[in-house]
Amino acid sequence: CESFVRMEEERIKLLINMGIVDMYFCNEEKTLILEIIKNSSIPDSKKDVFCRDIENSPSKLYSIDYTLFRKEKFYGVNLMTGLLSIALADGFIHPAEKIYLEEIAKELHISTDEFSSILETCHIKQDWYSLIDMHRFNV
Repeated sequence: CESFVRMEEERIKLLINMGIVDMYFCNEEKTLILEIIKNSSIPDSKKDVFCRDIENSPSKLYSIDYTLFRKEKFYGVNLMTGLLSIALADGFIHPAEKIYLEEIAKELHISTDEFSSILETCHIKQDWYSLIDMHRFNV
């Protein structure tokens, strides 16, 4: 289905954005996203473009069409859990990743309570500020 493939493309763009939003695209994030791309149903030509982009460590965020994910709450929740996996791939959540996750949740019309529930489902403490290594970033 064409809309499913479009949704997968937008999801991959968001995953790449999550990897680079903290200005450090680590190998764990890249490996995880490359595996998702490999197993996706998007055309091979687009897979190649995304893979090359990841290899070159993109410097700017993709623009995203969130409308596809707003159709069903499940789509947005599923997307958020995937983004959290990328954010935690290097072992911590950077402040820029936290802000980006909150912005995406707003775009998807996910309430604060729903977002907290997603965090709990992913076994992240309610007070997720504890996951942010402030000393590492001199904040």
